[in-house]
Amino acid sequence: MDSWILVNGAKIERKFFEENVAEAKGLKWKQAAFPLDNNHSHCLICNIAIPSKKNKNEKNYKSENGWLCEYCFKHFIE
Repeated sequence: MDSWILVNGAKIERKFFEENVAEAKGLKWKQAAFPLDNNHSHCLICNIAIPSKKNKNEKNYKSENGWLCEYCFKHFIE
């Protein structure tokens, strides 16, 4: 039976979450503005859309493999 957790308002399978956090911890992150010419991307850990429609002032973080939302960066990487 799969176990689920709530991360940044998203219901995520625990194993998927743990694998994503492990991957993200192995990457170098820098704060970056999301390009205006792109539609959106998803946070590598919680999978919410970036840029977030609920918080336009949110800081986002970029690596060579993708994006992290501010919540996940502060709670799981920093």
